[in-house]
Amino acid sequence: MSALLRILPWILLPAALLALRVGFRLRIDPDSCKVHIQIGGFSVACIPVYPATPPSVEKPKGTKVRKEKAKKQPKKDKPSKQPADAQAILKAVGGLEGAYTLVRTSLETISERLIKRIVFNRLLFDVRVADKDMMKTTQLFGTLSAVLYPMMAWITHTFTVRHYRLNLTPDYAATEFEVVADVQAWLRIIHVPRTILALRPLIMLVLSALRQKESFSDSRPNESILN
Repeated sequence: MSALLRILPWILLPAALLALRVGFRLRIDPDSCKVHIQIGGFSVACIPVYPATPPSVEKPKGTKVRKEKAKKQPKKDKPSKQPADAQAILKAVGGLEGAYTLVRTSLETISERLIKRIVFNRLLFDVRVADKDMMKTTQLFGTLSAVLYPMMAWITHTFTVRHYRLNLTPDYAATEFEVVADVQAWLRIIHVPRTILALRPLIMLVLSALRQKESFSDSRPNESILN
């Protein structure tokens, strides 16, 4: 029983770390825009986008005599080996068809195992379209409606979205464009190693292709000597 109690923390700690959520929260209002980095639902860092923090002004130091650096001689261009390397890799993965299948399978795996596991806890947008010219306000409202509403529909069908709202209204009385947004998204750490494990066969295939490329490049000098 005592041995089990000693082992138990070493089992629970990795499980708790893998179940931990990491993400961000973006807040936009007319006066500021901030990105909060979150771990486990708590903000651990805040990055102001605007207004940005003013850079620290360094005091001018005494003038120093600049030493002229010796001009470096231009390096001679080495012959490129990219065409031969690309041919060796394509040959190892089965030609263009094999490379296309490899890329498509990798993207599908990453999308299913990682990208679609992202959860949007909040996806709230309040956009007030305004301009000094009423005609431009109407045109801008039509353009944003054609872009934002389909984009919101794609996000809600692709990801898990718990709370979402998009209010897009034209304001002919105002003269300034205004956006208020609150976006919070997170991902559990466990999905990262799961994605890597799912990509393991593809990674091994690429590594074997690279090994064949190296053996192909090593055999070329021997062939030139024999000729």
